[in-house]
Order: sequence, then C-alpha cells, then structure tokens
Amino acid sequence: MSESRRAVVVGGGIGGLAAGLALGRAGWDVTVLERDDTPGEIGAGISLWPNALAALDALDVWPDIASAATMQLGGARRPDGRWLINVDGDDPPFTVLLVHRAQLHQNLMAALPDGVMVAGATVRAVTLDGHVSYDHAGQSVEVSADLVVAADGLRSGIRREWWPEYAGERYAGFTAWRGVTDEPFPLDAGSETWGRGSVFGATILLDGRVYWFATANLAEDTRFDDEHAEVLRRFATWHDPLTDVVRATSPSAVLRHDIFTLTTPLPELRRGRIVLLGDAAHAMTPNLGQGACQALEDAVTLGALAGSRDIDAALEAYDSERRPRTQRLVTMSERAGRMAQAQSPALAGMRNLLARLVPIGVASRPIAKTIAWRPPEGRLEQR
Repeated sequence: MSESRRAVVVGGGIGGLAAGLALGRAGWDVTVLERDDTPGEIGAGISLWPNALAALDALDVWPDIASAATMQLGGARRPDGRWLINVDGDDPPFTVLLVHRAQLHQNLMAALPDGVMVAGATVRAVTLDGHVSYDHAGQSVEVSADLVVAADGLRSGIRREWWPEYAGERYAGFTAWRGVTDEPFPLDAGSETWGRGSVFGATILLDGRVYWFATANLAEDTRFDDEHAEVLRRFATWHDPLTDVVRATSPSAVLRHDIFTLTTPLPELRRGRIVLLGDAAHAMTPNLGQGACQALEDAVTLGALAGSRDIDAALEAYDSERRPRTQRLVTMSERAGRMAQAQSPALAGMRNLLARLVPIGVASRPIAKTIAWRPPEGRLEQR
C-alpha cells in the first residue's frame, strides 16, 4: 500500500486481538480498544480445529500455541460408561488441539506490537464513516478511522446501534458449566458422555489438569445457590471419574453461562466502514467447537482482503466470503446442539444408535469441508 490506513478494533477478546494482528501485518495502523483495565479471557478450555490452526499459522503465533496445547482425543459414552464412539488415538480423523482460553489470549496479546492495545477504554459512539469516540484515563478521545471492526461480542452494542432491524441473540435452550481442575488429574482418556438433556465432557490440558464442561436443558436464567454442588447432584449417577473431576475443581472456579446463538440470517456483516467480527457476527452454540475458530478465520480473511484493495471492495468481499459460511455453521451447530441435548428417550436412543453404527469417517464428513479452510491469498505478509 502506498500509505497507511487506520483501523480501530472495538473489543480485545480473541477475535479482536487476531484482527489487530492481521490488519497490522497487512500494513494498517491499528488501535484495539478494550473496556477492561486488565485485558484477559474468562473461560476454560478451547478447541482449535485445523482451520483455526491455519489461521494462527498465518498470524505467526502458531509455534507459541502449539507449545501450550495438547491433542484432543476421545469419543462419546453413555452415562453408564459404555462407549458409543471410540476414536483411535493412533489414527484420528483430524487434528484438534486443546488449550486454555487464557493461554491463547496471552499468546495473541504478546504478538501485538507495543501501543496497539488501549485497555480501560469505554467506547461512547461509532459512526458509519468510521468516527470513534471513547473515554480513556479520564480523557475523551476522538479518532477518525478508515475501518472499524466490531469485535464486541454476542451482545454487540455496535450491532444493536447500526443493525436496528436485526433480531439479535436468542437462548439456545440449555446452559453450560465449565471448569478446570486445580491440580493435574489422572484422566485416562478425554470423552463426552451423552445423557438425556445433558452432556458431560472432559479433556486433559498440557499441564495435566482437566478441562471439563457439563450442560443441561433448563429455562433461561435458572440459577442455583451453589453451582458446583448442582453439577455434582446432576451427574452423581454417571460413570467414574466425572464427579471426581468436578470435586477436584474449586467451587469458585466453576463458570456458568446460558448458551445463546444469533438468529439468522444477519442481512450483512458490513455497514459503511463498520464490519462485524466473531461473536458479534455469528455467535453459535459450542457443539461444533467452531466459535473461536471462526473468529480467527474472520480476522485473517479481513487482513488478507484489506491488505491492498480499495477498502469498500475489501469489505464487500469480506461480507460475501464470511457471511454465508458462518451463517451455515450457526445453523449446523444449533442442529448438533439439539441432537446432543435430546431429552426424549426416543430421540436420545436414535442418536446413540446412529453414533454406534455410523463409522467415524462418515460421521466426520459434514465438518471435514469446514475445517479444510485455508486463508485467502495464502499467508499474511508483513508490509
């Protein structure tokens, strides 16, 4: 590019940091605005599928992530412990790595050049022509940008402001608890266990601790005085060592979130000089493990397209490439969630029967095309 262009990224989560890195590598002058004074990720484990690994490779942070991740293997069981699907660890259908969300966030933060991240910034207004107003350190700041990236999450304030006709998020019908054991735990193999209206999953992190999650079909906003005790109660009769894993996790470290998805179709991912990215554009249920993976794809695609093109042409290309793909995955993930959370004996029984009878290679075909994604125009090049 003959001259530097300016981008403001609103939101310093995984998607926002990746967007800052990608645009910076494409020659943009980037500022990432994060509301929290101490940027970080609240969460537990995160699955990195081959498409996410390709995005991280394009951002040149792959070696750091690889050194902090472990291979995610396993299969699916019944609550009595019998296997429905048992993935062969010597010949997995594809590579999926597991890393702590905080670790991924730290690696992305460390890769950002000094001065790009502005923590403790409260955005007051964003206009379609790229004007951003925010408060920081007791001062009001005004910035004119060629591009504003709305990476401000599921309940994006920018999306609500500039996509007022859009219905937004909706409750997916189930809630999730997540945690990581305080110390290394002797788990023989990672797996998911499918019950009626509930799922429990556990996988080993690189340091030997176990990341686990549990789900249940509940009315939105249902809360319990002791969420840790509620998980123990709900899964008390399920196979070992599931409740032992929960007991090995401090009650204060158990996270609880209702699961939301965005309604489809979102009419467009860009308006004026604003683009939506990550959960602001396509929040989905966690059933396909693609939420953060798609945010990383968004970021790398945006950086590659915006590197040398006219900005309006680049944003149109971003919309046409990312919107159909991500909306398809929102729908696929929601369907997978309904199957995993099947409540009736008939549906749960049919799900289990199919899991036992369908070969893993056949069952993985619907996701195979998704995870074969590679960045447009190859790797991002430092300009």
